[in-house]
Amino acid sequence: MKEIAIVGFFTQKKYVDNFNLTIQIKTW
Repeated sequence: MKEIAIVGFFTQKKYVDNFNLTIQIKTW
């Protein structure tokens, strides 16, 4: 259960980082 939570955390962080990077590239 803990391993799943850790993987989910890093997956979510990676998604958020990519999302922020996309916004910076588009310079909204």
